[in-house]
Amino acid sequence: MVAGMDGTSSSKTKTADIELKAIGEDSGYPYSPHGDGDDDAEKQPQIGTTVQLKRRLQSRHLQMIAIGGTIGTGLFIGSGGALANAGPAGALIAYAFVGTLVYSVMVALGEMATYIPISGAFTAYASR
Repeated sequence: MVAGMDGTSSSKTKTADIELKAIGEDSGYPYSPHGDGDDDAEKQPQIGTTVQLKRRLQSRHLQMIAIGGTIGTGLFIGSGGALANAGPAGALIAYAFVGTLVYSVMVALGEMATYIPISGAFTAYASR
């Protein structure tokens, strides 16, 4: 029995809390959006215990991680080369210039997509 706001005890409130917790746990998220965060301490593993990990990574997830690592490494090495050739101020100016160009292309593609909504990649606009 749980005491209500007016001091009376009711089992209806307890049943509703249990149902909300069950909905949150079934959704696959570790924390229920309906809870107030009191259950967080209960879900934390205790020191000295073993927790079974869930292997939910699929092949596409691993491919995206690999692509991100490759792109990140390329940018890091490319930044080193740009710093060696142009210095910090030259590299900053070059990145600002290229960023402005990329932004302009993306705005132009957005305008074309709203003016002529067609399915396909942005190369479809060149064939029109």
